[in-house]
This record gives sequence, structure tokens and C-alpha cells, in this order.
Amino acid sequence: MRKRMQNMVRHNLLAKVISLVVALCLWVIVMDDQNPMVEKEFSVPVVLQNVPTSYRIERGTDTVKAKVRSQRSNFVNVESSDFKAAVDLTGAEEGSYTLPVRLEVPQGFETVEIAPEAVEVSLDPFIEKQFKVDLIVMGSAAPNVTIAGIYPQHQEVMVVGPKSFVMKVSRVIGYVGLAGNTEDFDLQIPLSAINEEGREVPGVRVVPSMTTASIELARGLSKKVVTVKPVLGNDITAGHVVESIKVNPASIEIAGVETTIASIQSVSTEPISLKNKDGTFSATVKLVIPEGITVTNSEVSVNIVIGKAN
Repeated sequence: MRKRMQNMVRHNLLAKVISLVVALCLWVIVMDDQNPMVEKEFSVPVVLQNVPTSYRIERGTDTVKAKVRSQRSNFVNVESSDFKAAVDLTGAEEGSYTLPVRLEVPQGFETVEIAPEAVEVSLDPFIEKQFKVDLIVMGSAAPNVTIAGIYPQHQEVMVVGPKSFVMKVSRVIGYVGLAGNTEDFDLQIPLSAINEEGREVPGVRVVPSMTTASIELARGLSKKVVTVKPVLGNDITAGHVVESIKVNPASIEIAGVETTIASIQSVSTEPISLKNKDGTFSATVKLVIPEGITVTNSEVSVNIVIGKAN
């Protein structure tokens, strides 16, 4: 029996081998025709890996276009979520980076193209910076009544946020509203972080975000509005000149005994240093208040433009 089986296998062996090879080739041709290799594009979310803590992170794109190749049948049961695009932030610190995208594909697939192949990533560290609280009086008290003093609970507060945002903050302000008040009062005042242009800076927090202030009023005093006169230091860099000066506010209300305020037409600022200044800069400066005079706000903001002399 065994010998008969061996004879059957050996009989026309070459022809049998050739037939098998031809059959395999025909099968491959048929399968390739019925289930060919095709390409398809997927939109894949980019995942950041090994992200350092205490940073605000921005990236140039949230997704990449991944073109992959496989047999048509393999695409039946796959979705975008089956493909993983990752950017590794190991060792990244403050600054901007262009980092490659690594694509993981299911078994049976090969990557044809990733667009973009690299992603711009920026890391901005969270910081905190201390600022003096600047309270600004709005409105007026009752006739013959003026502010003798404002005493906030917090003289200084912290501004917290990404470094690039915090560095735009020039002042922390709050508004003290007067509405014909006749008696001393306390007030809850929200605080805001603003830039040199007086606009609120987004993306930062003031801690604490509110302060309580005690407002002390004085009676029997006369009021008068006078201009604010900026005083500049004599330390401007050689070859430079002051092109413009803008004071905010340009005038303030003073109060005092009638005979004391009668001769006062303006109030000066403390000297503003111009050392190593060039271009546009802003400074918050104190006012030089004459004796016997009270003011609602003891500081002003001065915007100065310095250019090169012709």
C-alpha cells in the first residue's frame, strides 16, 4: 500500500509541480484582482506624549493627514481612531520646537505619507508676578465732600498665568465708585490686570481677584481740577530726543482749603528716568502733592516716545 502511494506521488511529478505552480499563480492573480492594494487618507488627531508640567502648550495643528496602503479588504473594519499620531515632548522646555510626527498603523497597513511630517510646538511656562494695587476713583462725592484717603485690604497682589501673558501686564487696577457719598464707607472692588494701552490682559488671573477698601471722606473742603505736568529726568541717552508725551489722566481733581488751592494750576509728577530708553515705553509715576492738598488718585500713567535726533 505504501509503495503504491509513493508511485502515485512520483508519477508525472514534474507535471504535478508545474500544475501547482500555475494554480498558485492563477490564485494570486485572481486575489490581486479581487482584493487589490489600495491607498486611503485618514485625518488623525495628534497626541502629545511626555508633556512637561507647568507649561501652557500651543501646537500648529491638532490633526495630520495620514495616507496608508493595504489590501482593500483591510479597510472594511478600520477607522481614523485605529491610527495613532504622536509627538514626543521628552526634554522640551520653554521655547518653540519643530517635532516629528510618529504614526502607528494597524497590522497589514503601511504608511505612504504624513502631512505635515512635523508639528510646531510652543511651551510657555506658568509664572507669577507681584503688582501694586492701583485704585482709580470714578464719580464724585456729595458737594463739599472729598476723599481724604483710600485704604485697601491688599496693597499688592499676584498675577498668575503663562509667562508671555504675564509680561504684558503693566498694572493691576480697581475702580472706586462714588455716587454722591456723604459718609465713610467700605467697598468690594474687583481687580483687573491691564497692559500699557489700558486693555485687560487675557489668560491671566489676579490673586486675590477682589479687595476690600475703606474710603474715608473729608468735609468742608473746596475742589478744583488741575492739569498733570510730567517731569522728565535729564538722563536721556545721547543722540536721542523725546518725541511725544501723553499723560493719563491729563488732569486730576484736588481738594483743600480754598486759600490753599486757589494758586495751584498744576500738579507735577516725580522725575521719570529716561536712561537707556528708546522707542515707546510707559511708566506709572507718583504725583508730587503740595502740603494741605488731597487727591483722588496719587499716580498717573505716562506714555513716552523717544527717537533718534536728526
